[in-house]
Amino acid sequence: MMCKICRWLMLPLLLLSLAACSGDDYLNAIPSESKALMSIDASRLMEENGADGKADVLRKVLGIDNVADCGIDFSAKVFLFESPEGDLGLCAKMSSASDLQGCLERLAAQGRCEPLAERDDCHFTTLGGSWLLGYTDDALMVIGPVVGEAKAWKRQQLAGYLNAGEEEGVKTSPLFQRLDTIQAPMALVARAEALPDLLVAPFTLGLPSDADPSQVIIEARMVSSDGWLRIEGNTSSLNPRVDEALREANQVFRPITDAYMSTASPDMLGCLLVNVDGGQFLPLLQANKALRALMVGVNTVIDMDNIIRAVDGDMLLAFTGFSGDSPRVAMGAKLSQSDWLADVDYWMRSCPPGMAITRWGNDAYRVHGADMEFYFGVGDGLRFYAGSDSVEAKSMLSTSTRPLDDKARSELMGKRMVLAANLRQWSAHQPEVSTVVECLKPLFGELDVIIFCLR
Repeated sequence: MMCKICRWLMLPLLLLSLAACSGDDYLNAIPSESKALMSIDASRLMEENGADGKADVLRKVLGIDNVADCGIDFSAKVFLFESPEGDLGLCAKMSSASDLQGCLERLAAQGRCEPLAERDDCHFTTLGGSWLLGYTDDALMVIGPVVGEAKAWKRQQLAGYLNAGEEEGVKTSPLFQRLDTIQAPMALVARAEALPDLLVAPFTLGLPSDADPSQVIIEARMVSSDGWLRIEGNTSSLNPRVDEALREANQVFRPITDAYMSTASPDMLGCLLVNVDGGQFLPLLQANKALRALMVGVNTVIDMDNIIRAVDGDMLLAFTGFSGDSPRVAMGAKLSQSDWLADVDYWMRSCPPGMAITRWGNDAYRVHGADMEFYFGVGDGLRFYAGSDSVEAKSMLSTSTRPLDDKARSELMGKRMVLAANLRQWSAHQPEVSTVVECLKPLFGELDVIIFCLR
């Protein structure tokens, strides 16, 4: 789930590894129909991280110590984008094409990139085996990953981007205009279709069934500190009807309290925190395919919808690990009532063939059979708990052995939705994530957790 976001974040690292004309003509190279845009104010980030931090990036990745000779204008914003074809790209302003040429020639001599080639007044090379770099006097662009025979025609496409005029560029696009209003060192504006399904699912709750995900726009600011990358934003649409539906759905989410702050842990694979009235939240959940899929199996045995209706307060969906390629899910929630417990006897009698529900404790039950194992119950204070095994289910009633620290709690308290992912856990299951995390270290330090918050 995190691979695409992490690959985006790796692109500025490639740029910093290399590192002014006036105006913003360099932005014309970014295609106007890009699905996602991210701006990085390199100057502000360098002020926060220090000049030594920037030099450290260059030393660790490419062995470049003299930033002044890289030919890139770091006083202008750097932009990342996803092209209409789905390529990931980066665009930056040039200060000296001759300086960049000298830098790349030195890298080529060291075997760190391919020798420079020229086409249509543009210069090209390949970094890291799969990232195509091109530049003119005005703009530098990196796109990829590109491999094999695709390199030739992608080089031609890149030349077209670099030679584009203002009418073909991104400055007049709605996404860029929204991005330009976000005051933050790192900001993101993206159409929902550009992001992984599970990641975008919470931000598209309330999307009308006949609406296209491309109509949903996510706007966010990004901040990194103490190993956490926090992405905080909201959703909107250029379509008035869709925009109104999203705004109404967002009103369902109430400010998160501390009810599950001690239960949630940065060691979890991931988690979703909300505060809702279950009766209002259920229609949003039912209409959201990605989140609904998490409960499909269980809902064939017990009436999970009726349980969700009883929720009134904070709710935690915890992704505790992997079962094969799918994440295991545990749930905790504050209930307004537990009248649905009277239906459990009926659920027991009407289980599908091969399935059974047995008593596990006081107001506690076990669902088992076929390929399913699921525990659920109601604890003191009308606290619902459930999980793939008894330990994970019971953990929703207790304080984690390593809960969120005070700083994290204070930053998350009052947000209306929080989705978090532990990069170390994902790295253990998906080696490609581990590679990206290692590449991000020079830019962000030890990056452990990514958090997405709905403002």
